[in-house]
Amino acid sequence: MFVLTGKGFPAEHVDVTEDCSTESTGSDVDSPHSVCLVFDSHSEAADGSENQPMTEEGLRRALKHRLEACFSRENLSKDLYLISQMDSDQFVSIWTVACMEDIKALTTDIDLILDVLKASPMVQVDESGKKVRPNHSRCVIILREIPETTPVQEVEALFKSENCPKVLRTEFAHNSSWYITFQSDMDAQQVCW
Repeated sequence: MFVLTGKGFPAEHVDVTEDCSTESTGSDVDSPHSVCLVFDSHSEAADGSENQPMTEEGLRRALKHRLEACFSRENLSKDLYLISQMDSDQFVSIWTVACMEDIKALTTDIDLILDVLKASPMVQVDESGKKVRPNHSRCVIILREIPETTPVQEVEALFKSENCPKVLRTEFAHNSSWYITFQSDMDAQQVCW
């Protein structure tokens, strides 16, 4: 298997993966924005043509995957650069996103990047089409100043009324805070009101 970025490889043989460890690809890629396009040289295209460029659909799919990974909660919890580029409403310039190395490796077409971002439910593009932010539902309620020694059953009992949505998970975080997870942001809002 070869690690390849960019266009020029049969879309049927391109696999988008975030695991770019040296064990899986033999390369030393260790970037928070890393994505690999992996071409399996042992496969053959269904039509027998081996060197066709990646289709626009394949490029859109790879770009969507990478952009959504950039704005995922998991990535944002550790991507200090992207967080530093956000304004107070969590928007970041689409130009900044387009200049990230792993996005540039796929395409430099800002209109294509904007189009893929607009079609994704994982992000929100502002009205001007110049900024984007993550579109995360807020389904977690944080209870503060409840000691760690409080039994989980006592915390869950706070949400046991018949009008209260079902609690999915209850966990102690730190600093006397508990995270209560609900199915959706609507459920969490219902509890607050």
